[in-house]
Amino acid sequence: MKKIILMLMIFLLLCACARKEEPKPVEESEPQVNEPEKQEEKGEPVKIGDDIVSFLAGVWTIVTNDENTNGSIIMEIDGDERTVKIIRPDDDYIVADIELMDSYDDPKTKNDAMKFIVKEASSTYTDKYGEITDTWCSYMQYIVGSFVSKDYLLLRELGNGQSIIDYEVLGSWDNIIGDYGWLFVRETHNGFPSLDENEALKYKNDSFYAYCWGRGDSYLLQKVDVIEQEEEWYEGAAFNTLRIVPDGTEYSNTIFLYNGTDLPKDNRTSLVKVNTDANGVATIVKEYAYTGYGAYDAE
Repeated sequence: MKKIILMLMIFLLLCACARKEEPKPVEESEPQVNEPEKQEEKGEPVKIGDDIVSFLAGVWTIVTNDENTNGSIIMEIDGDERTVKIIRPDDDYIVADIELMDSYDDPKTKNDAMKFIVKEASSTYTDKYGEITDTWCSYMQYIVGSFVSKDYLLLRELGNGQSIIDYEVLGSWDNIIGDYGWLFVRETHNGFPSLDENEALKYKNDSFYAYCWGRGDSYLLQKVDVIEQEEEWYEGAAFNTLRIVPDGTEYSNTIFLYNGTDLPKDNRTSLVKVNTDANGVATIVKEYAYTGYGAYDAE
C-alpha cells in the first residue's frame, strides 16, 4: 500500500512539472527621450558701425519728465532716404534731410553730429515763417546708448542759438532734459544686458567718465572716454574742456544699471565722473556742466 501511495505522489509531481507555465513576454518600455532644455534667448552688445543714420533708422519717441509731454513727439528716421520726420501731437511736422558732420575738428569726433536740412513742413510753420531756407536748419550733436530692450538717443543743438526745429517742433526748453538736449527712446528686441550679464559686466573697482541716462536710487551709466584740453572760443577767454568720445571697447554703446534692479525715475542726462567699489556700487563724485558747442567745463 505504501508503495502505491509513493508512486502516486511521484506521478502527481511529474504531472505538475509538465504543466509548468511558460514565461509571459516582458513588455518593453518606450525609450525615454530627453528634450533639450530651452535656452534663454540672449542679446548682444550693440554695435553702431560706420553708418549712424542706418543704425538710427526707425521710430523714436521723446522722453520728458512731464507726464503731459512725455511721449508726445515722434521722430521717424529713414536710413535709406537719409531723412527725418518729426511729428507733433497736433500732427504738425517737418521733414529734413540728414547730413553727417563733425562737432569738433578731431579724428575722434568724426561724424558725431548731424545737420537737419528742412525740406518740407506743415502749413502751420510755413504760414508763420514763410519760405523754407537755411535758417530752418539744425546742427545736432547726438549721443547714443542701449540698455536691455531700448535704445537711447540725445539730440543737442551745437550752437548757442535755436532753430525752428528746436523751439517750435521739439518744444524748446520745456522738453529739454538735463544737458541742453532732447531725449528719445526706441523699443528693440535685443535684450542685452540681462540682469545676470549686467551684474557680471558692469564696471567694478573702477573710476571712469560716464554718460548718465537716468538717476535716483539707481543709475543708468554708459562708460565713455573724453578729450580733455584747453580751448579758446573767444579772444582772451581760454578754459579747460571735456568732449565725449566712445571708449573703444566692445561695450562702448552699452548702458549698465547700477545700485539696484529698478530703473531710475529721473531721466536727467549729464556727463559724470563715477567711482565703483568691488561690488559695482556706483557713486557719482563729479558732475560736469555743459557749456555749448559739444563741450563740457572740465573745472
